[in-house]
Amino acid sequence: MLERIFSKRYLGHSKIFEQQVRQRLVGILHRYYLTGTELEEEDLLAEVGLVRATNEVNLYGPIKLELRGELLDLAPFRYGVSLGSETLNEAQVIGVGCRRVLSVENKATFRELIRQGMDGGTLLICLGGFAGPIKRKFLNRLGAFSGDLVEYYHWGDLDYGGLQIFRHLQKNCWPRLQPLRMDEETYVAFVKFGEVFSERQGQKLRGLLEKGDFSCFHGVLKAMVEYGRTLEQEAVDVAGI
Repeated sequence: MLERIFSKRYLGHSKIFEQQVRQRLVGILHRYYLTGTELEEEDLLAEVGLVRATNEVNLYGPIKLELRGELLDLAPFRYGVSLGSETLNEAQVIGVGCRRVLSVENKATFRELIRQGMDGGTLLICLGGFAGPIKRKFLNRLGAFSGDLVEYYHWGDLDYGGLQIFRHLQKNCWPRLQPLRMDEETYVAFVKFGEVFSERQGQKLRGLLEKGDFSCFHGVLKAMVEYGRTLEQEAVDVAGI
């Protein structure tokens, strides 16, 4: 439900939730419901069904969906298509004509990949951050339909949040997910475009070196600690993807 609709319907005014309740609820969720997570405020609230705006997923490539008995073939949309929450919630995957699924974190990279030209064997997905419940439902339907016939990759920011997003997808949607261009070699090649991180951010990154769940990133994490910089996805060349 949209936050303003919830606020008007249950609190009596469309702005009460934002002005008086939102921060309290976020604190409660951090402390009691999603303890130990690093989700942003909007992602936390999405976990309990409250969103500021309609969730969307951007798709490009050979996928067919069924929505209330109607066929949706997305392949002809040469610049991609955006599906909102209601469509994602109801759409059933009935056809996938790709050999790999590539999830990217940021919309700018999604658009750049389309502009450079993607091969017909790739289904490109832009989640725009953490995958909330509705997005996860759709991604799990995709995974259940495709099975072992395709490979799954994710390319995101080389920072604490980006690594958390990868692990979140791997844990909740696609167990066989592999990182793409999130390695030490890529990081070193483009680190001159990186952003200096704070000591607090450095502590969080060093903490991931102690977690087995992030073992595939230990090499790049050590490089990040050495250089003292994070690297946004937009700074990395899309050529060859």
